[in-house]
Amino acid sequence: MSPKSVDASRLNESKAQAEEKKKESILSTPAKMKKQRQNISFPTTMSAGPASPSVEVNSHLQLCEMLSKNALNNTKLQLGNGRCTSGSTGNQLAHVYMTELISIAGNASFFRTDNCRRQQNSIQAFFPSDNNGKLDRRTQSSTTWQSLCRECNTVYPHLCKNGINQMAPAIRHDLQHAAHQWLARQGAGAQRDDAVIHFRCGDILTEKSQTKYGISSYHLYDQFLKDASIQTIGIVTAPLGPKSGRAHERKHAKTCQALVNDMVSYLKQTHPSTTVSVRNDATETVVSAYSRMILASRTLCDSSTFCVFPAIATTGQGYVTESNALYPW
Repeated sequence: MSPKSVDASRLNESKAQAEEKKKESILSTPAKMKKQRQNISFPTTMSAGPASPSVEVNSHLQLCEMLSKNALNNTKLQLGNGRCTSGSTGNQLAHVYMTELISIAGNASFFRTDNCRRQQNSIQAFFPSDNNGKLDRRTQSSTTWQSLCRECNTVYPHLCKNGINQMAPAIRHDLQHAAHQWLARQGAGAQRDDAVIHFRCGDILTEKSQTKYGISSYHLYDQFLKDASIQTIGIVTAPLGPKSGRAHERKHAKTCQALVNDMVSYLKQTHPSTTVSVRNDATETVVSAYSRMILASRTLCDSSTFCVFPAIATTGQGYVTESNALYPW
Protein backbone atom coordinates (compact mmCIF):
# COMPACT_ATOMS: atom_id res chain seq x y z
CA MET A 1 0.00 0.00 0.00
CA SER A 2 1.35 3.35 -1.05
CA PRO A 3 1.65 6.01 1.63
CA LYS A 4 -0.91 8.83 1.76
CA SER A 5 0.32 12.15 0.58
CA VAL A 6 0.16 15.00 3.13
CA ASP A 7 -0.74 18.56 2.26
CA ALA A 8 2.20 20.54 3.73
CA SER A 9 0.35 23.87 3.57
CA ARG A 10 -2.54 22.52 5.66
CA LEU A 11 -0.11 21.01 8.19
CA ASN A 12 1.70 24.32 8.58
CA GLU A 13 -1.65 26.08 9.01
CA SER A 14 -2.64 23.65 11.84
CA LYS A 15 0.62 24.25 13.63
CA ALA A 16 0.17 27.99 13.42
CA GLN A 17 -3.36 27.78 14.82
CA ALA A 18 -2.19 25.59 17.75
CA GLU A 19 0.59 28.00 18.59
CA GLU A 20 -1.83 30.92 18.56
CA LYS A 21 -4.25 29.15 20.92
CA LYS A 22 -1.41 28.26 23.28
CA LYS A 23 -0.27 31.88 23.30
CA GLU A 24 -3.79 33.11 24.08
CA SER A 25 -4.07 30.61 26.93
CA ILE A 26 -0.80 31.75 28.51
CA LEU A 27 -1.67 35.44 28.22
CA SER A 28 -5.11 34.97 29.82
CA THR A 29 -3.87 32.93 32.80
CA PRO A 30 -3.26 35.84 35.27
CA ALA A 31 -6.74 37.24 34.68
CA LYS A 32 -8.31 33.82 35.23
CA MET A 33 -6.32 33.27 38.45
CA LYS A 34 -7.37 36.65 39.81
CA LYS A 35 -11.00 35.82 39.27
CA GLN A 36 -10.60 32.42 40.92
CA ARG A 37 -9.01 33.99 44.01
CA GLN A 38 -12.08 36.18 44.44
CA ASN A 39 -14.36 33.15 44.44
CA ILE A 40 -12.35 30.85 46.75
CA SER A 41 -12.28 31.24 50.54
CA PHE A 42 -9.26 29.54 52.10
CA PRO A 43 -9.54 27.91 55.55
CA THR A 44 -7.77 29.68 58.43
CA THR A 45 -5.97 26.47 59.41
CA MET A 46 -4.65 23.88 57.03
CA SER A 47 -5.31 20.23 57.61
CA ALA A 48 -2.18 18.29 58.57
CA GLY A 49 -3.63 14.88 57.88
CA PRO A 50 -4.69 12.38 60.51
CA ALA A 51 -3.92 13.39 64.10
CA SER A 52 -1.20 11.57 66.01
CA PRO A 53 -2.47 9.10 68.60
CA SER A 54 -2.35 10.37 72.19
CA VAL A 55 -1.53 8.42 75.32
CA GLU A 56 -2.34 9.51 78.87
CA VAL A 57 0.68 9.22 81.14
CA ASN A 58 0.31 9.17 84.92
CA SER A 59 3.73 7.86 85.91
CA HIS A 60 7.32 8.13 84.76
CA LEU A 61 7.49 4.31 85.09
CA GLN A 62 4.74 4.01 82.51
CA LEU A 63 6.75 6.23 80.18
CA CYS A 64 9.92 4.22 80.80
CA GLU A 65 8.11 1.05 79.75
CA MET A 66 6.84 2.68 76.55
CA LEU A 67 10.32 3.93 75.65
CA SER A 68 11.85 0.51 76.27
CA LYS A 69 9.38 -1.00 73.81
CA ASN A 70 9.98 1.74 71.24
CA ALA A 71 6.26 2.47 71.44
CA LEU A 72 6.38 6.24 71.04
CA ASN A 73 6.59 6.72 67.29
CA ASN A 74 4.12 9.44 66.25
CA THR A 75 2.60 9.36 69.72
CA LYS A 76 1.57 12.44 71.67
CA LEU A 77 1.93 12.05 75.44
CA GLN A 78 -0.51 13.84 77.71
CA LEU A 79 -0.43 14.29 81.46
CA GLY A 80 -3.19 12.25 83.08
CA ASN A 81 -5.91 13.71 85.29
CA GLY A 82 -4.52 11.75 88.22
CA ARG A 83 -1.57 14.14 88.44
CA CYS A 84 -3.64 17.32 88.68
CA THR A 85 -5.10 17.04 92.15
CA SER A 86 -4.39 19.38 95.04
CA GLY A 87 -3.82 16.44 97.39
CA SER A 88 -0.26 15.26 98.05
CA THR A 89 1.02 18.16 95.96
CA GLY A 90 4.72 17.46 96.40
CA ASN A 91 4.39 13.86 95.25
CA GLN A 92 2.21 14.88 92.30
CA LEU A 93 4.69 17.49 91.09
CA ALA A 94 7.56 15.03 91.47
CA HIS A 95 5.76 12.69 89.05
CA VAL A 96 4.97 15.54 86.64
CA TYR A 97 8.52 16.82 86.37
CA MET A 98 10.20 13.40 86.28
CA THR A 99 7.84 12.30 83.52
CA GLU A 100 8.57 15.45 81.54
CA LEU A 101 12.33 15.08 82.06
CA ILE A 102 12.32 11.52 80.76
CA SER A 103 10.20 12.55 77.78
CA ILE A 104 12.79 15.22 76.94
CA ALA A 105 15.66 12.75 77.31
CA GLY A 106 13.77 10.26 75.14
CA ASN A 107 12.88 12.93 72.55
CA ALA A 108 9.18 12.16 73.00
CA SER A 109 6.42 14.65 72.22
CA PHE A 110 4.96 15.56 75.60
CA PHE A 111 1.98 17.88 75.82
CA ARG A 112 0.25 19.35 78.82
CA THR A 113 -3.49 19.62 78.38
CA ASP A 114 -6.21 21.70 79.98
CA ASN A 115 -7.08 18.90 82.42
CA CYS A 116 -5.24 20.46 85.36
CA ARG A 117 -6.45 23.97 84.62
CA ARG A 118 -10.02 22.87 85.40
CA GLN A 119 -9.15 21.97 88.99
CA GLN A 120 -9.03 25.33 90.70
CA ASN A 121 -7.38 24.27 93.96
CA SER A 122 -4.51 22.65 92.08
CA ILE A 123 -1.34 24.70 91.70
CA GLN A 124 -1.17 23.39 88.13
CA ALA A 125 -4.38 25.26 87.35
CA PHE A 126 -2.23 28.41 87.56
CA PHE A 127 0.59 27.18 85.33
CA PRO A 128 1.29 29.26 82.21
CA SER A 129 -0.93 28.52 79.24
CA ASP A 130 2.08 28.05 76.93
CA ASN A 131 2.63 24.74 78.72
CA ASN A 132 -0.65 23.46 77.31
CA GLY A 133 1.18 23.05 74.03
CA LYS A 134 4.38 21.15 73.41
CA LEU A 135 6.69 21.11 76.41
CA ASP A 136 9.31 23.84 76.31
CA ARG A 137 12.53 22.18 75.13
CA ARG A 138 14.83 24.76 76.70
CA THR A 139 15.17 22.31 79.57
CA GLN A 140 17.91 19.90 78.58
CA SER A 141 18.50 16.47 80.09
CA SER A 142 22.13 15.88 81.05
CA THR A 143 21.65 12.13 80.81
CA THR A 144 19.81 9.53 78.76
CA TRP A 145 16.31 8.29 79.39
CA GLN A 146 17.74 4.80 79.90
CA SER A 147 19.89 5.90 82.83
CA LEU A 148 17.06 8.03 84.27
CA CYS A 149 14.69 5.08 84.14
CA ARG A 150 17.28 2.71 85.58
CA GLU A 151 18.16 5.02 88.46
CA CYS A 152 14.56 6.04 89.14
CA ASN A 153 12.83 2.68 89.32
CA THR A 154 10.54 3.75 92.15
CA VAL A 155 6.98 5.01 92.50
CA TYR A 156 8.38 8.02 94.41
CA PRO A 157 10.48 9.99 91.91
CA HIS A 158 11.53 12.55 94.52
CA LEU A 159 13.77 9.77 95.89
CA CYS A 160 15.80 9.58 92.67
CA LYS A 161 19.32 10.92 92.99
CA ASN A 162 19.48 12.17 89.42
CA GLY A 163 16.34 13.77 88.15
CA ILE A 164 14.07 16.50 89.40
CA ASN A 165 16.95 18.91 90.04
CA GLN A 166 17.50 18.98 86.26
CA MET A 167 13.99 20.43 85.90
CA ALA A 168 14.73 23.44 88.14
CA PRO A 169 14.40 25.98 85.26
CA ALA A 170 10.99 24.57 84.32
CA ILE A 171 9.90 24.44 87.98
CA ARG A 172 10.79 28.12 88.44
CA HIS A 173 9.06 29.07 85.21
CA ASP A 174 5.82 27.30 86.13
CA LEU A 175 5.57 28.13 89.82
CA GLN A 176 6.64 31.76 89.61
CA HIS A 177 3.99 32.30 86.95
CA ALA A 178 1.41 30.60 89.20
CA ALA A 179 2.38 32.78 92.18
CA HIS A 180 2.06 36.01 90.20
CA GLN A 181 -1.30 34.85 88.86
CA TRP A 182 -2.50 34.27 92.43
CA LEU A 183 -1.20 37.67 93.52
CA ALA A 184 -2.96 39.43 90.65
CA ARG A 185 -6.26 37.82 91.64
CA GLN A 186 -5.89 39.04 95.23
CA GLY A 187 -5.87 42.65 94.11
CA ALA A 188 -4.65 45.62 96.13
CA GLY A 189 -5.50 43.99 99.47
CA ALA A 190 -3.12 41.06 99.03
CA GLN A 191 -1.25 40.18 102.21
CA ARG A 192 2.32 39.02 101.68
CA ASP A 193 5.08 38.24 104.14
CA ASP A 194 8.76 39.12 103.98
CA ALA A 195 9.66 35.70 105.37
CA VAL A 196 7.65 32.49 105.30
CA ILE A 197 8.16 29.38 107.43
CA HIS A 198 6.48 26.21 106.26
CA PHE A 199 5.54 24.18 109.32
CA ARG A 200 4.49 20.65 108.54
CA CYS A 201 2.70 18.85 111.32
CA GLY A 202 0.07 16.12 111.59
CA ASP A 203 1.41 13.09 109.78
CA ILE A 204 5.00 13.78 110.80
CA LEU A 205 4.08 13.03 114.42
CA THR A 206 3.47 9.37 113.63
CA GLU A 207 6.21 6.88 114.43
CA LYS A 208 6.39 5.84 110.77
CA SER A 209 7.34 9.37 109.68
CA GLN A 210 9.87 10.22 112.36
CA THR A 211 12.83 8.93 110.34
CA LYS A 212 11.95 11.11 107.31
CA TYR A 213 10.55 14.30 108.77
CA GLY A 214 11.12 16.45 111.81
CA ILE A 215 10.72 19.91 113.32
CA SER A 216 13.61 22.32 113.08
CA SER A 217 15.08 24.01 116.12
CA TYR A 218 13.86 27.59 116.54
CA HIS A 219 17.48 28.71 116.73
CA LEU A 220 17.90 27.48 113.15
CA TYR A 221 15.21 29.94 112.03
CA ASP A 222 17.00 32.76 113.82
CA GLN A 223 19.98 32.43 111.49
CA PHE A 224 17.84 33.41 108.51
CA LEU A 225 15.56 35.99 110.13
CA LYS A 226 18.15 38.50 111.36
CA ASP A 227 17.78 40.74 108.32
CA ALA A 228 16.36 44.12 109.34
CA SER A 229 14.28 44.22 106.15
CA ILE A 230 12.10 41.38 107.45
CA GLN A 231 9.10 43.10 108.99
CA THR A 232 6.52 40.32 108.62
CA ILE A 233 6.76 36.56 109.13
CA GLY A 234 4.09 34.17 107.91
CA ILE A 235 3.75 30.61 109.17
CA VAL A 236 2.22 28.44 106.45
CA THR A 237 0.66 25.31 107.88
CA ALA A 238 -2.38 23.11 107.41
CA PRO A 239 -5.75 23.97 109.03
CA LEU A 240 -5.72 22.72 112.63
CA GLY A 241 -9.40 22.44 113.52
CA PRO A 242 -10.93 19.09 114.59
CA LYS A 243 -12.74 18.83 111.27
CA SER A 244 -10.13 20.55 109.10
CA GLY A 245 -7.26 19.27 107.02
CA ARG A 246 -6.67 15.69 105.99
CA ALA A 247 -8.69 13.08 107.83
CA HIS A 248 -5.71 11.00 108.97
CA GLU A 249 -4.10 14.06 110.58
CA ARG A 250 -7.05 15.35 112.63
CA LYS A 251 -6.16 13.32 115.70
CA HIS A 252 -2.98 15.40 115.94
CA ALA A 253 -4.78 18.77 115.64
CA LYS A 254 -4.45 19.78 119.32
CA THR A 255 -0.78 18.87 119.45
CA CYS A 256 -0.06 20.75 116.23
CA GLN A 257 -1.96 23.81 117.48
CA ALA A 258 0.12 23.84 120.65
CA LEU A 259 3.33 23.61 118.61
CA VAL A 260 2.27 26.45 116.32
CA ASN A 261 1.31 28.63 119.30
CA ASP A 262 4.70 27.96 120.85
CA MET A 263 6.49 28.93 117.64
CA VAL A 264 4.50 32.16 117.36
CA SER A 265 5.32 33.02 120.97
CA TYR A 266 9.02 32.41 120.39
CA LEU A 267 9.17 34.48 117.18
CA LYS A 268 7.35 37.40 118.78
CA GLN A 269 9.71 37.31 121.73
CA THR A 270 12.91 37.13 119.68
CA HIS A 271 11.73 39.45 116.89
CA PRO A 272 9.59 41.99 118.77
CA SER A 273 9.42 44.50 115.92
CA THR A 274 8.14 41.85 113.49
CA THR A 275 4.51 40.96 112.81
CA VAL A 276 3.93 37.19 112.97
CA SER A 277 0.87 35.66 111.25
CA VAL A 278 -0.38 32.09 110.90
CA ARG A 279 -1.61 31.49 107.36
CA ASN A 280 -4.05 28.59 107.64
CA ASP A 281 -7.57 29.99 107.79
CA ALA A 282 -10.46 28.90 105.59
CA THR A 283 -9.41 31.19 102.72
CA GLU A 284 -5.98 29.59 102.39
CA THR A 285 -5.37 26.95 99.70
CA VAL A 286 -2.47 25.01 98.26
CA VAL A 287 -2.16 27.79 95.68
CA SER A 288 -1.96 30.56 98.29
CA ALA A 289 0.52 28.55 100.39
CA TYR A 290 2.80 27.99 97.40
CA SER A 291 2.48 31.60 96.29
CA ARG A 292 3.37 32.96 99.72
CA MET A 293 6.53 30.86 99.82
CA ILE A 294 7.54 31.69 96.26
CA LEU A 295 7.07 35.46 96.65
CA ALA A 296 8.75 35.84 100.06
CA SER A 297 12.28 37.18 100.34
CA ARG A 298 13.10 34.27 102.70
CA THR A 299 11.46 30.84 102.59
CA LEU A 300 12.32 28.30 105.30
CA CYS A 301 11.29 24.67 104.94
CA ASP A 302 11.44 21.71 107.26
CA SER A 303 11.97 18.45 105.37
CA SER A 304 8.91 18.01 103.16
CA THR A 305 8.21 17.26 99.52
CA PHE A 306 5.46 19.88 99.66
CA CYS A 307 7.84 22.74 100.44
CA VAL A 308 10.84 21.77 98.33
CA PHE A 309 9.23 22.91 95.04
CA PRO A 310 8.39 26.49 96.11
CA ALA A 311 11.83 26.67 97.73
CA ILE A 312 13.34 25.89 94.31
CA ALA A 313 11.05 28.42 92.64
CA THR A 314 11.31 31.26 95.15
CA THR A 315 12.00 34.75 93.87
CA GLY A 316 13.98 35.36 97.06
CA GLN A 317 16.14 32.93 99.03
CA GLY A 318 14.94 29.43 99.85
CA TYR A 319 16.33 27.14 102.57
CA VAL A 320 15.40 23.49 102.91
CA THR A 321 16.38 21.12 105.72
CA GLU A 322 18.52 18.38 104.22
CA SER A 323 16.83 15.00 103.94
CA ASN A 324 18.45 12.13 102.09
CA ALA A 325 15.34 10.12 102.91
CA LEU A 326 13.12 12.47 100.87
CA TYR A 327 15.25 14.21 98.26
CA PRO A 328 18.81 12.88 97.97
CA TRP A 329 19.61 15.12 95.03
